[in-house]
Amino acid sequence: MAAKFGKDAAKVPFWRRTIPRYPLYQEGDPQLRIFLPRFWMKLIKPKDDARPNVVQFMVHRQMSKVDIKNYLEKIYKVPVLKVSTVVIAEEPQSTNMREPDSRNPMKKPMGKEDTKQAWVVLGEGETFTYPDVLKGRREAEEKKRKDEQDEQKKHKPSWDKADIPEWFR
Repeated sequence: MAAKFGKDAAKVPFWRRTIPRYPLYQEGDPQLRIFLPRFWMKLIKPKDDARPNVVQFMVHRQMSKVDIKNYLEKIYKVPVLKVSTVVIAEEPQSTNMREPDSRNPMKKPMGKEDTKQAWVVLGEGETFTYPDVLKGRREAEEKKRKDEQDEQKKHKPSWDKADIPEWFR
């Protein structure tokens, strides 16, 4: 991996960067007054209808349950009762269609990196509904699809017309 700091750090994708340990002591022992989190969290829409007080996130792999709880409580002021996490391992894919070369140990199978998901149970009285961002777009697509179906029905040949010979029907 590239250097953690400096000009090479920008070339490493954000999700592959490791979080450097926070310095315990700095010369002069200055008071640090700004909290800038080095982690990231991504809200995920659940596939099934979840309870209204449960929110699902994709989080940085190095975040612990305590980090997730503190992140939400301190930055967004959201009361959190419980945090559950799971690391989802991705299946490795070989570099080509054949199996990886056993003669070359440096040639490892390629694949997506493991992801970490967190389910957060919100405090009492707190609910979350996932916003329907594409509501207007869905309605427009449905109207367009309906118009296309109507057009196809108009141009669909009718076999009951008298101008078609009897033997062709």
